[in-house]
Formats: sequence, C-alpha cells, structure tokens
Amino acid sequence: MADQALAKYDELRDSITSIWRGRALRPLAVAYQTLGEEGLAGDLFERALLEAQVNPNSRPRVEDLVRTSIALASSGVVPSRSLLQALERCARSLGEPW
Repeated sequence: MADQALAKYDELRDSITSIWRGRALRPLAVAYQTLGEEGLAGDLFERALLEAQVNPNSRPRVEDLVRTSIALASSGVVPSRSLLQALERCARSLGEPW
C-alpha cells in the first residue's frame, strides 16, 4: 500500500499545491521506516524538505521544516549526510525573523 500511495503522489504531484506536499510525504516516510526501509524513508523526508523550498514564503517553509524535523526525530530514522545537509539548507534559506 505504501508503494501505491507513493506512486499516486508521484502521479498527482504537479496538481498538489506546494505547501501540502510535505503533508503527503512525511507519513509515507514514517510508513517506510516502519516497514524497515530506512533509506527510502530518509529519501522521502529529504524530498519533503525540497518540496517545501518551492514556496517563496518563509512561514510555510519554516512550518514544513519543523513538521519534518519532528516526524524525522519521532520516526527513528538516522539521517544521512544528504538529509542533514537538506535540513541545514532549509534552515539557512529562511528569512527574518526565522
């Protein structure tokens, strides 16, 4: 079912408003972690962060960063170097007052 949900996300991605993409990807990342697919889970957390960067407004990006960070910490995924770099890039890209 997780594979089907991810395929459906990929199919409909362009029709999903950017601020809602992380909301779809984070639960999938957690599901894959639960299924023992930690690498794919980490990739999906990173993808959620990248999708958040599409929005030009800082507030939705900071909200996505916080939600993704909480979901990542709660999931037990050990972040890869790439995921840690994505977290740092996302945090650095925020404007004032964030």
